[in-house]
Amino acid sequence: MSRAIHTKHSQLRMSQRAISEADVQALLSWGDLRHEKGAEIYVGTKATAEILVGEGRSRQEADRIKGKYLVLKDQTILTVAHRHH
Repeated sequence: MSRAIHTKHSQLRMSQRAISEADVQALLSWGDLRHEKGAEIYVGTKATAEILVGEGRSRQEADRIKGKYLVLKDQTILTVAHRHH
């Protein structure tokens, strides 16, 4: 995937929610892709964490991705957040 563009809103949410650019790139590369209302939702799952461990990331770092998601539309990241169960 080509590099997505951040909105000011997504940058603010990353800062507020302690979601790193590495987290964003991991979601875009290996997150579970869902389509809703014309947008792409990338969700960090257990499977995403396992892929990250396989890519050489520490278990602790990989587990941080679980429960995070981002919303992408037209190659623009609209927001990033943590899922609440």
